Amino acid sequence: MEPLNVDNFQETDMWKRMLGFLEHVTNETEWFPYDVALNYVRSGDHSRIHPDSERHQEELTLLLYLTEDFNPNDYAETTWVDIKKDDGVLGYIGPGGEVYETIAAVAPKFGRVALFRGNIDHAAHPPSTLYFGCRYANVIKMTKNRRLAFIKRVYEKMEGADLTPQMQKLSMQLRLGMHDDPLKSKMTLGNLEKLFSKYSLEVSNKEKSYFTELLQQSHQMM
Repeated sequence: MEPLNVDNFQETDMWKRMLGFLEHVTNETEWFPYDVALNYVRSGDHSRIHPDSERHQEELTLLLYLTEDFNPNDYAETTWVDIKKDDGVLGYIGPGGEVYETIAAVAPKFGRVALFRGNIDHAAHPPSTLYFGCRYANVIKMTKNRRLAFIKRVYEKMEGADLTPQMQKLSMQLRLGMHDDPLKSKMTLGNLEKLFSKYSLEVSNKEKSYFTELLQQSHQMM
């Protein structure tokens, strides 16, 4: 997964075309991306079942498949799954013993678009071991408006920061949707944008410091 700059992406013709498609499909006009990436999966990779959003969040994920030479025998499909209800065995096994059943699957045909709710469990399967390239796809995760997008970006960025108890509480509130409604929250969009800038810088500096320390340690060992 190679993350792309969200702010740059929303200025592109590609996003403008996608936004027109989204408006046509959903009848909503304010969709806003919070996470954009180039996803690549190789035959030796291990995928995991996951949702892209919390259960209460109304978000969409859009996949644009980019590999041109796939055929049905190369696999690499995206699947959406539902967990099977406990039959007595799963409860005994505990966490990790879940069993899922596939409810939908899409083959990664070049140029195909898959659009789905972010809170549905899904997985990107690796290509066949006989396929020596990668399965490429653009992944765009979005919320219903700019405010919700920045809420998501802020609390995800906070995960990599050293937070005070007060900011830990705010992070949890943001995750639980307690500031989603601007009429019920004192947190303005401007506040959210400033928080995102603050924690983006803090996390970036933290990562630079970490890699600098690793580099110094490696030089000392030589």
